[in-house]
Amino acid sequence: MKKLFFLFAASALLVACSSDDQADLQGGNPVTEPTEATVSVATVDYENGVQIAVGDLDGDGTRAAEVTEPNGSVNFVIDLTKYNDVLEAFSEYKLKADDFAVRRDGVYDGTIVPTDNKYQYWTIEMVEENLKVAVKNLEKLTFEDCKDYTFEFYLWIENKKLLNDGTGGYGELFTDDDKSWWITKQIGNWPVAEGEETGMDISEDIWNANGGDGKNFFENYEEATPAGLLVRYNVYRGLQGLNGDTPYIKVSVHVEKKDQTTEQSKENECTWVHIPYEAK
Repeated sequence: MKKLFFLFAASALLVACSSDDQADLQGGNPVTEPTEATVSVATVDYENGVQIAVGDLDGDGTRAAEVTEPNGSVNFVIDLTKYNDVLEAFSEYKLKADDFAVRRDGVYDGTIVPTDNKYQYWTIEMVEENLKVAVKNLEKLTFEDCKDYTFEFYLWIENKKLLNDGTGGYGELFTDDDKSWWITKQIGNWPVAEGEETGMDISEDIWNANGGDGKNFFENYEEATPAGLLVRYNVYRGLQGLNGDTPYIKVSVHVEKKDQTTEQSKENECTWVHIPYEAK
């Protein structure tokens, strides 16, 4: 994949319930390997109380972990179904969330890790169109020794579907037209010429699709704690692999404390940023 240069630097929810598969013998005893769990919502929790959630956040399907209730919390939610011009065409699809990273003042902090690192065994199954991502409990962030936090993660779309030809075989979920629209919003641009970008920034599109109002990105805005936070988000989608066989969405959520000198500065605020940097 062509290296992506994001405002918050490069890269960085979910998991694991597992059943036991007997794989090998070690010292005469069976060695068990966790098997992949399929859920409709997967969450990652951090020791500081922040939680990331991905999937059908409005549904009542099987969840990999309990999703925290608002209860005054500052929960920042990006509704990706508001701008899913490719995914909305599929009656169902699967994805995995991965590559979680937390940055403080733009520098990757390897000491901030999920309390459970088994997220690689979770697959999120989207049956109806309701894909959302959320970074929750932002009021629990402390800013004594840093100015900002950035949460980054990827959603990897499973580019596979069962062929309707009686063979029981599988083919690609994304057609060439889907791939072209996914990275350019036009048909006929896949495959791209060598060296061309294989993705596109959709941050502003999501902003407009959600009404162009930052309050719409906070869950129960009127009930949330007035923590005086400024949240900037970026969403980028692209294709990885020689034939673009792995569609992905990268999400970055940047959180900083406002100056708190006025009543307005105590309110929570949201905006988007483009890559390269171009604020709303």
